[in-house]
Amino acid sequence: MSTKIKTAFIGLGNMGFPMAGHLQTKGYDLTVFNRTPEKALLWQQTYGGKVAATPAEAEAKQIAKPTAEKPLVIADLGCGSAYLTFAVHQYLKSINMPVHVIGIDIKPESLKRNNEIAKKLKIEKSIEFRAEAIDQTSLTSCDVAIALHACDTATDDAIAWAVTGGAKLLLIAPCCQHDLQTQMSQVPEPWNILTKHGLM
Repeated sequence: MSTKIKTAFIGLGNMGFPMAGHLQTKGYDLTVFNRTPEKALLWQQTYGGKVAATPAEAEAKQIAKPTAEKPLVIADLGCGSAYLTFAVHQYLKSINMPVHVIGIDIKPESLKRNNEIAKKLKIEKSIEFRAEAIDQTSLTSCDVAIALHACDTATDDAIAWAVTGGAKLLLIAPCCQHDLQTQMSQVPEPWNILTKHGLM
């Protein structure tokens, strides 16, 4: 890319380590942070890039300060029952940050339930919900994209949409336990009690 995009990446676990590496090799101006500095230094030795001592130091300063006219736009992709969606909205409102939160989920029943809660809380002006597939949503962009355990390939859809839509911050925790559970056909005692329901 002709102009390097400043990007911060926090969390270099089994998935984050190579994901950050892909961004670095694609030419992004990347700064990483990891809870254990040794892992961050190993990543730097492997891919180059910069390492930050704290998450705040890694922040890429891509998001302008929100105002009432231009609030921070947050998309929760695969929001389901919207526990995270409402929590993010209420927390940011509690610190007086201008925000507009959009929850996207393919299930119409989630749309109905979440809209009813928003109406009951009298927050419909700053939070909305759409019953749409992530890869076909009518939403075109946001400042921050979040996805917490979006099922199956929905996490991949969330990442693809956020990057294509120019989201400046992605906060994503992939969903994998149920996919792994289907592959655990022979689990020795006593561990099968922990794995048979896909809860751990």
